[in-house]
Amino acid sequence: MVNWNHGGLAIASYHAGVWRSAVASDFVPSLVPSLFRLSLSAAPTAVQALLPLLSTDEHQRAAAFYSPDDRNKYITSRGGLRVVLATVLGAEAREIAFEYGQHGKPALAVPWNAGGIHFNVSHSGEFALIVVSKGTRVGVDVEFERTDVELEKLARRFFSDSDCERLLTLPEAEWMRAFYRCWTRKEAYIKAVGIGLSIGLSSFDVSLEEGHPAQLMATRPEAEEAKRWEMADIVMEKDYSAAMCWEKRDKRMNMQVFP
Repeated sequence: MVNWNHGGLAIASYHAGVWRSAVASDFVPSLVPSLFRLSLSAAPTAVQALLPLLSTDEHQRAAAFYSPDDRNKYITSRGGLRVVLATVLGAEAREIAFEYGQHGKPALAVPWNAGGIHFNVSHSGEFALIVVSKGTRVGVDVEFERTDVELEKLARRFFSDSDCERLLTLPEAEWMRAFYRCWTRKEAYIKAVGIGLSIGLSSFDVSLEEGHPAQLMATRPEAEEAKRWEMADIVMEKDYSAAMCWEKRDKRMNMQVFP
């Protein structure tokens, strides 16, 4: 049995809007996406336990970080991803290999891709999120809500006209939360599709108002694309926003795992 508690690494799993310590059954691959969270402020013992799991190129990337804190967060995120995938696959974490699509989206390489496992990773601030599914493309995004950004300027630059209009008609006090709801939902969709910013954040619309379900509202030029995807917000700590997006492949995907 694969041990996911490397040096005290804490892995939480997500159930109906609640995070709990992961248990073995959470790692069984399914059409229903499984969502995991890592704290990137891992204890030194966890960082040291994860370091041997990294590949040669991952070691090189870790060594390139000037800040020890950033280096440890990278080791925790990348090592934690390997631990999660190894537990799902019943494999050795250090042996797993990755390949990268034309637009940089990571995927499992041969022979670990034989089971149709899809995954995606996002990290910001003190957290990393990892989503895993079987046979369905998935994307996830988490963002620390920085207060030193020019929200209107960024929205006009990156969002669609519809997104901007709905955002800027809200009371200004609501802009920040609405902006990050919009941003994380858009990023989650782009990451799920796997073709990067070649889509363009302005080429599709998402819901962003408080109390409105996360939804891919419109896609251009192919309007039917919007019907192929499901979205959900992810409950996080204060000052964080997160969302995920997954491909509709089965009516069971309309589940209650995500609020």
